[in-house]
Amino acid sequence: MHNILVKLKRNPRILYASLILYWVILIILTSVPTTSLPKVGISDKLQHFFAYFVLALLLNSSFLVQRKYQFSFNVKSLLSLLIVVLYAIFDEVHQYFIPGRFCEFSDFIADVIGGIAGVLLVYFLFRRN
Repeated sequence: MHNILVKLKRNPRILYASLILYWVILIILTSVPTTSLPKVGISDKLQHFFAYFVLALLLNSSFLVQRKYQFSFNVKSLLSLLIVVLYAIFDEVHQYFIPGRFCEFSDFIADVIGGIAGVLLVYFLFRRN
């Protein structure tokens, strides 16, 4: 794991680009009416969990490898979780206005649990840094 972190610190642009691309895809997918999306065969709550798990994983990793802002490095896990929770609130409210989508508290909880899991994974994988 240390070798991966060293490579990402040398060239964090790959991680930043992955985060931006993923977030844009997430915004687009949550803006499409559900009638336009194919069925994927997994629970709606698992979809929310995994979507926010990956978002938190990429976001927390991005804070881990950045060197410009020491504050965000020092509180990377907390900052990542705060951003994920705020985005989950925004996303659930935003979905209220999309045909076939709903603003559900249980979806928000799945988002937050996925975000916590993503932040914790980065923390435990790279806790020495």
